Amino acid sequence: MVRPRLLVTALALSAMVAWAGGRSALAASIYWSDGDGGSSTILSATWNDLQTAINSAQGGGAAGMVKVSGDLTRTAGDVTVGDLAVTTGNLTISGGWDGSFTSQSLASKSVLNVNGSNTTDNKFRVLTITGANTKVDNLEVTHGIDVGIYTVYQNYGGGIFVNGANNTTLTNLRVTGNTVVGSYTANAGGGIAVKGAANAPVTGLLISHCEVDSNSATKTGAGIYLYDVGTAAAPGIVEYTNVHNNTNGSPSYHNDNTGAGISVAGDDTSSPRVLIANSVIADNSGRLGAAISSASYTTGLRTIVFGTLITGNTQQSAGDYQGSAAVYNGGRNQLYLANTTIVANNAAAGALGAGLYTDPGAYGAHGHIELVNSILSDNDKLKVFAKKLGVSGSGNYDLLRTTVNETLYEKTDTATPNNQTATSLAGALAFTPIPGFHSRNDSGVETQNIEGNLDGDPLFLGSGDDPYQLTASSTLALDNALMLYGSHADFSSSFFYVDVDHSGTYTPAMDVIVDLQGGSLTGSSAAHFVYVTDMLGNARASGLDLDRGAYEYLPVLVPEPITVALLAMGGLGLIAPRRRRQRS
Repeated sequence: MVRPRLLVTALALSAMVAWAGGRSALAASIYWSDGDGGSSTILSATWNDLQTAINSAQGGGAAGMVKVSGDLTRTAGDVTVGDLAVTTGNLTISGGWDGSFTSQSLASKSVLNVNGSNTTDNKFRVLTITGANTKVDNLEVTHGIDVGIYTVYQNYGGGIFVNGANNTTLTNLRVTGNTVVGSYTANAGGGIAVKGAANAPVTGLLISHCEVDSNSATKTGAGIYLYDVGTAAAPGIVEYTNVHNNTNGSPSYHNDNTGAGISVAGDDTSSPRVLIANSVIADNSGRLGAAISSASYTTGLRTIVFGTLITGNTQQSAGDYQGSAAVYNGGRNQLYLANTTIVANNAAAGALGAGLYTDPGAYGAHGHIELVNSILSDNDKLKVFAKKLGVSGSGNYDLLRTTVNETLYEKTDTATPNNQTATSLAGALAFTPIPGFHSRNDSGVETQNIEGNLDGDPLFLGSGDDPYQLTASSTLALDNALMLYGSHADFSSSFFYVDVDHSGTYTPAMDVIVDLQGGSLTGSSAAHFVYVTDMLGNARASGLDLDRGAYEYLPVLVPEPITVALLAMGGLGLIAPRRRRQRS
């Protein structure tokens, strides 16, 4: 099978070029400034010097900065400084600088290697952030390890642990070869863990233009773990990020093995909000949602996935528990998949699903998956598992303008013996009495008709760096997605958006704006998701049309050089369209 290009941004690609073959460590120097007049340059810098610079620069009246030139590796056996710590924040730590600290190269990230291992003195993660308003940029974070024990809740984040720190920004990073190990349920976030608390979620998190690969966790979130992150006013955002080759362990309690790529969860009393946008989640290995798990105790959790490719993920041995190789929805939360392509994910023998799996579990209430403008194809199986039949809306899929090319749908009902299967979407929509599958019409009204959804092969390109791009023959997907025309006081003109929550009107921090129609953001009374290109820089909407799935079709399959510059602008996805699209 042709694998898609995992590194879809120039920034992530440069990280791989720099790392390929294991480059020699470069002698390090550090410059720091506290923003209030204090500054210093440290030549021939050590790991301990970096902590000294962080302490000197952070938390002042003006934002401080620490610039790193070269690479830093913690000396094994020296426990003076284990994991680096940002405690008061108001700080930017950045790497890839030249010796004079005047220019920065995104192709030469500075390596921070904590040199961790599961021994007495080397059980350190790379970086712990507890101070707000911290930015970490253009670094390679590697060989971190956090080892927890049954009675201690400290085993989060082998590479980076953001513990309650609001407005944390992680950009242009490669987070690789980190791990968390231990026997307790909190062994989470091999690469990155971000943890808020009940009634105090972490707000304003941005993970952008990063590569998170080859990390591991004993239980959950081997790549990225987000717990109590985001609100409607300040959601957590993961964008333009490649999460691949991360592996969860095989704990005896299978319910812990969730989201090997990205795991999102929330507490009873919080209402977390997370967006995953224009990213690739591929080749991860786990049990409940090898790519993404969104599972919580709260009805308030909202996880939105937009413009993202989910492929090549593998479910581990199913054992005696259900799960999915791609996306798992558990608990009482709402999971929204918009313009997302879920393709060629692999179920374990005897497993219940490779594409999607929704399970309200013992928590009951209102857990289900909403799909709009998406594509599912060539996954081993697609099944619904709906338990709590007495609870309205539990364990359901709602589809709007979604193309499905699968051969098996199943509603497994453990409350009464009426299990049902179907071999087409139309057949699944006809399930009775508790269908498990619903269509929504273009007004968002739930029906049992096929409506604007389609069975059939989306006809991907099938070759090259991005084989799951659409072709001119992809008639089931081209110009066949739904976007609405709306407005908001924060914008200078009306715009087109994807109605993620099917409300029929624009909802900030939920719906995704795909065409600003020449307008601009002029206010800031609400959080907005604006992504006017796909992950390759192709204009999301040209005129009034929009394609299904993660990619917008272009006759020219190789992005023009300007795409690199546009992708590098990143931010909150406010990227100008490269050019108007022409149909052939």
